[in-house]
Amino acid sequence: PKGHSWVMDVRDITRSHVPTPKRDLDVIVAGFPCQPYSIAGLRQGLKDERGGDIFTSLLRILKELKPKVFVLENVKGIIGHDQGRTFEYMKQQLEQCGYLTTFEVMNSMTHANIPQNRERVFIVGFRSSESFARFAFPKKIALTKTIQDCLETEPVDKSFYYDDRFKVYDRLKSE
Repeated sequence: PKGHSWVMDVRDITRSHVPTPKRDLDVIVAGFPCQPYSIAGLRQGLKDERGGDIFTSLLRILKELKPKVFVLENVKGIIGHDQGRTFEYMKQQLEQCGYLTTFEVMNSMTHANIPQNRERVFIVGFRSSESFARFAFPKKIALTKTIQDCLETEPVDKSFYYDDRFKVYDRLKSE
């Protein structure tokens, strides 16, 4: 593929899909479905068909591609899922792939200056003990933005907005 744009299922990615780099692969950044771990979901964990196999695929990719660093993201609820056993298992599996790992819960409000309370756990793994020892998660920053700062003052494309040209009710009634 040209560049870094792939549109395919992560469960199907193999070493053959990655162009042979002139040097080692540096970083893999990934997220996996949060519904299996979220307090708003069914909390079926790795047994959930919407996410367990994705984590297993990420482990396989880490073993095959051996990036120097990985960053994984998920909901805060993953830490306490099944009384912490799921998260412990995940950390052990990541470490068995040859990584030193650390994690932290960060909030978009206190770490990204976004006026939204959105907590996520970030798991970072390093193959090098020297890199691991030098790593530190970002410090909290002051929230200076409000929701007004994030809203557009003019619509980017007015065709996305309802107006008199598109009679939704009349169209639905006739169908």
